[in-house]
Amino acid sequence: MGGAGGSRITWIAGNALLNAIEQLKAAMSEANSKTYAGLVKAGKSIRYQGSTKNPGGSLDPKTGQGPSFVSECHNIQLAEVEVNTDTGATRIVKMTSAVDSGTIINPHNFEGQNEGGMDQGVGWALREEYVLGKTKDWITFKFPTINDSFEMENIILETPRLKGPLGATGIGEVTMTTTAPAVTNAIEDACGVRIYDLPATPDKVKAGLAKITK
Repeated sequence: MGGAGGSRITWIAGNALLNAIEQLKAAMSEANSKTYAGLVKAGKSIRYQGSTKNPGGSLDPKTGQGPSFVSECHNIQLAEVEVNTDTGATRIVKMTSAVDSGTIINPHNFEGQNEGGMDQGVGWALREEYVLGKTKDWITFKFPTINDSFEMENIILETPRLKGPLGATGIGEVTMTTTAPAVTNAIEDACGVRIYDLPATPDKVKAGLAKITK
């Protein structure tokens, strides 16, 4: 894990929770009891505070180099698109994502993070662009609505992480990173136009098509 991502809570809080549980289990074993009364009678605490620390040290403050991640999430992406060669508009038909984030702790959260990342990635790929002085709200930023949604499929892989809580690691919106390249690759495969400057707006696709037909 690295960075200030919200999903690092799975790694950090998960390992801290397991640490607290181990302390409680040790106390119950020493007290030969698994009850509140038994722990109190044996003089054991009934409250345990777990902690954890990322292994591997930290970044060198002078060079900025060092072990930025101690656990990673991996994925590959497949985008299926249709390109209207008259208007240049691109429609996402389906997005398929294969993600390995270790042991899945919460299946619904896993699915939501993946699908949310794909939706964000398509926005980045096709329509969202910040223009100073012009982009002021959700409308001018062309924020997606339910009408912009598309079919999504999650392929789940679970390779346990050796130091993760129950083999898990954080996932974040990992699918956002790979969606835009998958979409631009699919656009090229569909009509021969390669877009390097996101978003791949209809105007840019039309301009690319015009060059091909000359």
